[in-house]
Amino acid sequence: MPRLFSAETGPDFSRNLMALPLLIAALCVVPVLYAANNAELFLWINQPRGPWMDGVWGHATMLGDTLLGLVLLFAIGYRNPNIVWSGLASALLATLLVHGAKDLLLVARPAAVLPAEALHIIGPTLKKYSFPSGHTATAFTLAAIVCLHSQRIPVRLIAFLLAALVGLSRMGVGAHWPMDVLGGAIAGWIAGMAGTRLAYHWEFGTTRAAQIVSAIVLVGCVGAILFRPDPIIESTRVFQILFALGVGGWGMWGTWNKLRATTQNPD
Repeated sequence: MPRLFSAETGPDFSRNLMALPLLIAALCVVPVLYAANNAELFLWINQPRGPWMDGVWGHATMLGDTLLGLVLLFAIGYRNPNIVWSGLASALLATLLVHGAKDLLLVARPAAVLPAEALHIIGPTLKKYSFPSGHTATAFTLAAIVCLHSQRIPVRLIAFLLAALVGLSRMGVGAHWPMDVLGGAIAGWIAGMAGTRLAYHWEFGTTRAAQIVSAIVLVGCVGAILFRPDPIIESTRVFQILFALGVGGWGMWGTWNKLRATTQNPD
């Protein structure tokens, strides 16, 4: 992706856009909680709108899956190892934030609180560990990394909108409350910025050894998507396979060429 992420592009924390998602999320917290809007907004988004919308929600929510997120990270970062290294550091921070909050707060999911007839579930029925949304955190972690490393406003805007769509889809499939989505967005964005700062202070990620490890991880993620017995949402299995082969294959090809180039020109 030579026009989107150059090999020399570093993070720019001064961009005003980097503070915008946190501001939007903070402004949404009060109205979402006021007068039980958390449940009301969830039910409004979650109401069935036909098979086509089920398909949108199901496929969008899989973009927040950890395996697909890692494949996308390697694909967009093969020319700039710092992007991959930033993503891995950010993913670790996001995991600690999300699962730490889930285990500490033990918030019940909509399926454990609302009557079954009021819910429209797409995929598995989940009842525990609602706050914050891990899929949303994954999407916003990636979006933050893209926004930090791309100089193109349309690219940064698309990354943000796709992350927001993943968040909305978590309510569309009946898995999370609106507050879970806001919490996941905040956690993911903070993790993306903090992980990127950490990555650029520790340059192991730019070494050849780290790039080889990254390539192995990418192959493992692609294989896990192709051969996992449970696709989470069955109707998205074909999409996941095509994503793994297309995006993952592109990333593996680019990574291979990058490693081969560094072997031929070690300086």
